[in-house]
Amino acid sequence: MSTLLHHRFFWTTIRDDKWGFVNGTSFSTPMVAGLGGLILTRNPNLTASQVKNLIKAGACINPDPQRGKVVGENYYVINAEESLKLADNPDATNDACKANSSPILLTDNFDDGVLSTNWIPALNSVQEADGVLKIETNQTDAGGVVSSKSFSLPAGLLTITRKVKLHYANNFAMPRISLSYFDNSNVEQHIFSIYYGNMSYNDLGHIPVDGTFLALDSSNPHWGVARDMTVAGSPVIWDNWFEESITYDQITGEVRYSRNGQEQIIGKVSTLPPSGTPVWLVMDAWGWFTGHSHYVDDLTVSYKNK
Repeated sequence: MSTLLHHRFFWTTIRDDKWGFVNGTSFSTPMVAGLGGLILTRNPNLTASQVKNLIKAGACINPDPQRGKVVGENYYVINAEESLKLADNPDATNDACKANSSPILLTDNFDDGVLSTNWIPALNSVQEADGVLKIETNQTDAGGVVSSKSFSLPAGLLTITRKVKLHYANNFAMPRISLSYFDNSNVEQHIFSIYYGNMSYNDLGHIPVDGTFLALDSSNPHWGVARDMTVAGSPVIWDNWFEESITYDQITGEVRYSRNGQEQIIGKVSTLPPSGTPVWLVMDAWGWFTGHSHYVDDLTVSYKNK
C-alpha cells in the first residue's frame, strides 16, 4: 500500500482539540488503514486486493510533479467519500478526482541553477544556486526582492507550500512573503503577507522582538504595515530549514499559516479581490544595513475548487 501514501501537508485534527497541516507517514498510514476499514464495514466480503483498488479508484493522483513519483509509481490523495460510494462495485473506476484535484499554478524546486521565467527579480542579489532560491540583502537598507509570474486568482482554496531558511545579520530584519495584485487605481495591494520579524526596539508598538506575523489588506511598506499587524505567531526559526504552508480561501477570506505541520496563525481578509484577478507572490530579505537572507526551496502554489 506504500504507493497510496501522500504524506506532505494535509489537513487533519491535531493536539489540543485543533486542526492543522501535518506531514509524515505516521499520519498518512493510519488514515489509509482507516479508510480500508470503512470500506470493509460497507462491504465485508471484499478481498484485500479489492479494498486497495477501491482506495485508488476514489483517490486522485497527486499532480505535484516534484513529489508525484516514488519507486516508479504515483502518490495518491485519498477521498473517503468517493471510495465508499464505490464499495459495492469492487472493480470500479472513478473520474471524480478530476473535479477534486489541486491543479498546480506554480512550482519550482530551484535545482537547475538558472532562475526560470517564473520569477522576476525586482532588485539585485536574487539567484538560483546550490539547489535553492537565494534572496539576499547586499545593499544598505535594500537588497533582494523577487516576484513570481502572475496567475489568475482561483475561486476556491489557494495553497502555498515551500521550504524556508532565514538569516538575520543584526536586530533589524523583517523578510516576508506576500500574495499581491493591482487594485483599480493600479496600486499594488497585498491580500496577505507573512512577516518574519526580528526587531530590537519598540517603535512598532505591540510588535515583540521576535515573531511571525500575518498582515492583511495592505498596500503599505514594511514599517507602515508592521503597525497594523494584529495576528502574531510563535518566534521565527532562524538559520534552519523549516516547511510552511499558507492557505487562502477566496470565498471566505480566511488565511491559515502552518509551520512544520503545526498551525501558527489564522486571520481573515476583509477586502477580497474578484476571482480571476491576476495575482503574484512577492518574497524579499528586507532589513536594515546588509547581510540578511531568505532562502527558498520546493515551492508550490496549487488550488482546489470549492
